[in-house]
Amino acid sequence: MKNLFTLLILSLILGACSSSSESVLEDSNWLNNTWLREYAGNTQIENWKKSDQTLQGNGAFANGVDTTEMVKYQITNLNGDWVLITQDVGFEDQLIYSIKSSNSDSCVFVNSGGEWPQLIKYKKLGANQMEKTISGQNGSMKKEISLTFNRK
Repeated sequence: MKNLFTLLILSLILGACSSSSESVLEDSNWLNNTWLREYAGNTQIENWKKSDQTLQGNGAFANGVDTTEMVKYQITNLNGDWVLITQDVGFEDQLIYSIKSSNSDSCVFVNSGGEWPQLIKYKKLGANQMEKTISGQNGSMKKEISLTFNRK
């Protein structure tokens, strides 16, 4: 009986955490845009585009003369689970973040591995702004960075 109760509770928790294919794409569709942030004379760019059943993005820095692509992103369904995949340009390794939660104005992804950041959160701050928060344990320090972007 105790095992049955534990199994029931676990099923309810997992069911509450899972997101259907359509709802994750609908929830994160507001990201589908070009987002800009001015920083120390440079422009940080996050560009997201919906493609079939995924959102694909890239992150870059522009200084008025050159634009350097830094990272590629993808929100996609991988083996039945929604994930955020990040890959630094020029590197083969990818980091895979599982979806923790999503709703119509935010998406939270977690990677319980050792590499920083362990959490990436996108939050809509109105029609023309979004906040990206990256956080986690970096060596012996907890670290959190919040960046505010404006819609292009």
